[in-house]
Amino acid sequence: MYLIIVKAVIKMNTTKYMIIIKGEIKTRDVKYLEQDDTSHKMNVTFNNRKTYSYTLDNVEFLENPKFLDPRKYHLSKDGKNFFSVEAIYEFVGKDATYIHVCFKNNVERDYYKSQLDIQESYLNKKDAANVFDYIKETSKLSNLKNESNGEQLLPKKFKKISFLRSDVALTKYLNPKSLKESIDGEYMPIFPFGCNNSQYVAVKRAMENQISVIQGP
Repeated sequence: MYLIIVKAVIKMNTTKYMIIIKGEIKTRDVKYLEQDDTSHKMNVTFNNRKTYSYTLDNVEFLENPKFLDPRKYHLSKDGKNFFSVEAIYEFVGKDATYIHVCFKNNVERDYYKSQLDIQESYLNKKDAANVFDYIKETSKLSNLKNESNGEQLLPKKFKKISFLRSDVALTKYLNPKSLKESIDGEYMPIFPFGCNNSQYVAVKRAMENQISVIQGP
């Protein structure tokens, strides 16, 4: 597949280029295109060998996308998470932003960014990453081990964490400044079947604070 722009031939690469025609992603449908300086139009030849002319403002040739590391970004669409993502590329157009996703089974898909829920790992923040690395190192001092093989449990658990959502409790520990001491106003829990004092305090504190640790049988 080739692209012709002002007499220049560029080998098409869906991870480097994207073609938008009248606001629609057409990269895979285009065989080549050529700008006509006389008519000030873009002649687009599609894979079916048919050629159409468009005004220049109706055709966008996007390049130099931003690479998003799939280990640091999670994608979902309509509540369904994307799995086996190998690479993510973000193309910025004049009116919209587009996402090109490469999956590990050699499948590629294009999306409007507005279609996707893109979550960035909180560990992308340098300060948070430094604190998390410190916690992982100190976890090696723990005596909590697997009784059968003596393997340390905490370091193993921390090693598995490569992505951290911004709305989980751990992010509050990594960034204490974002932690509110309490909610506005006082929360008055209601127990229709009664409770003891410890239960009352536990529920009240859980509802008034972003992070609460409750221990009991």
